[in-house]
Amino acid sequence: MLDVRSVSLVGLVVLTAACTSTNVSRSDVDTNPDPTSAIIALNADGTIPDQNYSGAGINKTYTTFSNGFGFGYAYGSVRGTDDFLGVAGFRTGIGVGDALTTTGSVSYNAAYDFTRTRGNTEIERAGNLTLIADFTTASATVTGADNGLVVNGTFDGTDLDGSVTFDGVTATLDGAIGEDRVVGAFAGHDQDGVLVGGFAGNAN
Repeated sequence: MLDVRSVSLVGLVVLTAACTSTNVSRSDVDTNPDPTSAIIALNADGTIPDQNYSGAGINKTYTTFSNGFGFGYAYGSVRGTDDFLGVAGFRTGIGVGDALTTTGSVSYNAAYDFTRTRGNTEIERAGNLTLIADFTTASATVTGADNGLVVNGTFDGTDLDGSVTFDGVTATLDGAIGEDRVVGAFAGHDQDGVLVGGFAGNAN
Protein backbone atom coordinates (compact mmCIF):
# COMPACT_ATOMS: atom_id res chain seq x y z
CA MET A 1 0.00 0.00 0.00
CA LEU A 2 1.24 3.48 -0.85
CA ASP A 3 2.02 5.97 1.90
CA VAL A 4 0.01 9.17 1.51
CA ARG A 5 1.16 12.27 3.34
CA SER A 6 -0.21 15.76 3.54
CA VAL A 7 2.32 18.30 2.31
CA SER A 8 1.23 21.28 4.34
CA LEU A 9 -1.06 19.87 7.00
CA VAL A 10 -0.17 17.88 10.09
CA GLY A 11 -1.49 14.33 9.91
CA LEU A 12 -1.57 11.24 7.75
CA VAL A 13 -4.08 10.16 5.15
CA VAL A 14 -4.21 6.47 4.27
CA LEU A 15 -5.99 4.65 1.48
CA THR A 16 -8.44 3.11 3.94
CA ALA A 17 -9.39 6.44 5.53
CA ALA A 18 -13.01 6.92 6.49
CA CYS A 19 -15.06 9.50 4.60
CA THR A 20 -15.13 12.92 6.18
CA SER A 21 -17.13 16.05 5.46
CA THR A 22 -16.59 19.53 6.86
CA ASN A 23 -18.50 22.71 6.11
CA VAL A 24 -16.49 25.76 7.11
CA SER A 25 -17.80 29.32 7.01
CA ARG A 26 -15.13 31.97 6.47
CA SER A 27 -15.82 35.68 6.79
CA ASP A 28 -12.47 36.77 5.32
CA VAL A 29 -12.84 35.18 1.89
CA ASP A 30 -15.59 35.61 -0.68
CA THR A 31 -15.19 33.64 -3.89
CA ASN A 32 -17.42 36.06 -5.79
CA PRO A 33 -17.48 37.80 -8.18
CA ASP A 34 -15.03 35.90 -10.43
CA PRO A 35 -14.32 32.24 -9.59
CA THR A 36 -11.97 30.51 -12.03
CA SER A 37 -10.09 27.20 -12.13
CA ALA A 38 -7.28 25.36 -13.91
CA ILE A 39 -5.38 22.07 -14.08
CA ILE A 40 -1.67 22.79 -13.50
CA ALA A 41 1.68 20.98 -13.37
CA LEU A 42 2.98 20.49 -9.84
CA ASN A 43 6.49 21.42 -8.76
CA ALA A 44 9.12 18.70 -8.68
CA ASP A 45 8.56 18.24 -4.94
CA GLY A 46 4.79 17.87 -5.41
CA THR A 47 3.85 21.33 -4.16
CA ILE A 48 1.66 23.90 -5.92
CA PRO A 49 3.51 26.55 -7.97
CA ASP A 50 3.01 30.14 -6.82
CA GLN A 51 -0.47 31.29 -7.87
CA ASN A 52 -0.09 34.86 -6.56
CA TYR A 53 -2.66 34.28 -3.86
CA SER A 54 -3.32 37.21 -1.56
CA GLY A 55 -2.78 37.04 2.18
CA ALA A 56 -6.56 37.05 2.71
CA GLY A 57 -7.00 34.01 0.51
CA ILE A 58 -7.12 30.35 1.48
CA ASN A 59 -3.93 28.82 0.14
CA LYS A 60 -3.66 25.09 0.79
CA THR A 61 -1.55 22.32 -0.63
CA TYR A 62 -2.90 18.85 -0.08
CA THR A 63 -2.14 15.20 -0.50
CA THR A 64 0.92 13.87 -2.31
CA PHE A 65 2.62 10.54 -1.90
CA SER A 66 6.12 10.49 -0.44
CA ASN A 67 7.43 8.63 -3.49
CA GLY A 68 6.32 11.40 -5.87
CA PHE A 69 3.00 9.82 -6.86
CA GLY A 70 -0.18 11.67 -6.05
CA PHE A 71 -2.00 14.98 -6.36
CA GLY A 72 -2.21 18.47 -4.92
CA TYR A 73 -4.66 21.34 -5.01
CA ALA A 74 -5.01 24.91 -3.78
CA TYR A 75 -7.44 27.80 -3.89
CA GLY A 76 -7.52 31.44 -2.91
CA SER A 77 -8.06 35.08 -3.83
CA VAL A 78 -5.60 36.29 -6.46
CA ARG A 79 -3.68 39.38 -5.43
CA GLY A 80 -4.62 42.55 -7.33
CA THR A 81 -7.65 41.02 -9.08
CA ASP A 82 -11.26 40.06 -8.46
CA ASP A 83 -10.42 36.41 -9.23
CA PHE A 84 -10.82 33.52 -6.83
CA LEU A 85 -8.67 30.76 -8.32
CA GLY A 86 -8.75 27.01 -7.72
CA VAL A 87 -6.00 24.80 -9.14
CA ALA A 88 -5.12 21.09 -9.04
CA GLY A 89 -2.40 18.87 -10.45
CA PHE A 90 -1.04 15.33 -10.30
CA ARG A 91 2.28 13.49 -10.43
CA THR A 92 2.84 9.92 -11.57
CA GLY A 93 6.12 9.54 -9.65
CA ILE A 94 6.79 5.80 -9.69
CA GLY A 95 4.34 5.47 -12.57
CA VAL A 96 1.03 3.71 -13.02
CA GLY A 97 2.28 0.53 -14.69
CA ASP A 98 1.66 -0.70 -18.21
CA ALA A 99 -1.39 0.43 -20.16
CA LEU A 100 -4.49 -1.65 -19.56
CA THR A 101 -4.88 -4.21 -22.35
CA THR A 102 -7.67 -6.50 -21.25
CA THR A 103 -11.39 -7.05 -21.49
CA GLY A 104 -13.97 -6.78 -18.77
CA SER A 105 -13.06 -4.39 -15.96
CA VAL A 106 -10.33 -3.47 -13.47
CA SER A 107 -11.05 -1.88 -10.07
CA TYR A 108 -8.96 0.53 -8.00
CA ASN A 109 -9.15 1.56 -4.34
CA ALA A 110 -8.49 5.31 -4.45
CA ALA A 111 -8.18 7.90 -1.71
CA TYR A 112 -9.71 11.27 -2.57
CA ASP A 113 -9.55 14.75 -1.12
CA PHE A 114 -11.34 17.86 -2.40
CA THR A 115 -12.85 21.22 -1.49
CA ARG A 116 -15.90 22.93 -2.90
CA THR A 117 -16.21 26.66 -2.11
CA ARG A 118 -19.55 28.40 -2.21
CA GLY A 119 -19.40 32.09 -1.33
CA ASN A 120 -17.88 32.21 2.16
CA THR A 121 -18.51 28.51 2.79
CA GLU A 122 -16.14 25.60 2.15
CA ILE A 123 -17.19 21.96 1.87
CA GLU A 124 -14.14 19.77 2.50
CA ARG A 125 -14.33 16.01 2.02
CA ALA A 126 -11.88 13.13 2.04
CA GLY A 127 -12.36 9.39 1.87
CA ASN A 128 -12.07 6.39 -0.39
CA LEU A 129 -13.92 5.34 -3.50
CA THR A 130 -13.80 2.38 -5.86
CA LEU A 131 -12.98 3.32 -9.45
CA ILE A 132 -13.86 0.87 -12.23
CA ALA A 133 -11.98 0.87 -15.54
CA ASP A 134 -14.43 -0.76 -17.96
CA PHE A 135 -13.63 -2.12 -21.41
CA THR A 136 -17.12 -3.42 -22.18
CA THR A 137 -18.53 -0.09 -23.37
CA ALA A 138 -17.95 1.68 -26.69
CA SER A 139 -15.07 3.62 -25.12
CA ALA A 140 -12.79 2.71 -22.22
CA THR A 141 -14.34 4.37 -19.17
CA VAL A 142 -13.36 5.04 -15.56
CA THR A 143 -16.26 5.60 -13.18
CA GLY A 144 -16.86 5.83 -9.46
CA ALA A 145 -18.85 7.71 -6.83
CA ASP A 146 -18.76 8.40 -3.11
CA ASN A 147 -20.43 10.89 -0.77
CA GLY A 148 -21.77 13.08 -3.59
CA LEU A 149 -18.57 12.98 -5.67
CA VAL A 150 -19.05 11.42 -9.14
CA VAL A 151 -16.16 10.50 -11.47
CA ASN A 152 -16.82 10.04 -15.20
CA GLY A 153 -13.57 9.46 -17.07
CA THR A 154 -12.24 7.88 -20.24
CA PHE A 155 -8.74 6.64 -20.99
CA ASP A 156 -6.49 6.06 -23.96
CA GLY A 157 -3.34 4.11 -23.12
CA THR A 158 -2.31 5.48 -19.74
CA ASP A 159 -3.88 8.92 -20.29
CA LEU A 160 -6.95 9.61 -18.13
CA ASP A 161 -9.39 12.41 -18.98
CA GLY A 162 -12.99 13.27 -18.24
CA SER A 163 -14.97 15.10 -15.59
CA VAL A 164 -15.84 15.06 -11.89
CA THR A 165 -19.05 16.49 -10.47
CA PHE A 166 -20.09 17.57 -6.99
CA ASP A 167 -22.74 19.96 -5.71
CA GLY A 168 -23.78 20.92 -9.24
CA VAL A 169 -20.23 21.81 -10.35
CA THR A 170 -18.49 19.95 -13.18
CA ALA A 171 -14.70 19.92 -12.97
CA THR A 172 -12.19 18.91 -15.64
CA LEU A 173 -10.33 15.68 -14.83
CA ASP A 174 -6.75 14.94 -15.88
CA GLY A 175 -4.64 12.00 -14.76
CA ALA A 176 -3.00 8.66 -15.51
CA ILE A 177 -4.09 5.04 -15.23
CA GLY A 178 -2.35 1.70 -15.65
CA GLU A 179 -2.26 -1.90 -14.53
CA ASP A 180 -0.90 -0.93 -11.10
CA ARG A 181 -2.27 2.49 -10.13
CA VAL A 182 -4.53 5.41 -10.93
CA VAL A 183 -4.09 9.10 -10.16
CA GLY A 184 -6.15 12.14 -11.10
CA ALA A 185 -6.63 15.83 -10.37
CA PHE A 186 -9.73 17.90 -11.07
CA ALA A 187 -10.57 21.59 -11.15
CA GLY A 188 -13.78 23.40 -12.03
CA HIS A 189 -15.96 26.33 -11.02
CA ASP A 190 -19.38 27.93 -11.28
CA GLN A 191 -20.72 31.36 -10.37
CA ASP A 192 -20.59 30.52 -6.66
CA GLY A 193 -17.07 29.13 -6.28
CA VAL A 194 -14.60 26.41 -7.21
CA LEU A 195 -14.30 22.61 -6.99
CA VAL A 196 -10.71 21.33 -6.73
CA GLY A 197 -9.18 18.04 -5.61
CA GLY A 198 -7.84 14.70 -6.68
CA PHE A 199 -7.61 10.96 -6.08
CA ALA A 200 -4.95 8.26 -6.18
CA GLY A 201 -4.75 4.57 -5.43
CA ASN A 202 -3.83 1.02 -6.33
CA ALA A 203 -5.43 -1.63 -8.50
CA ASN A 204 -7.21 -4.30 -6.45
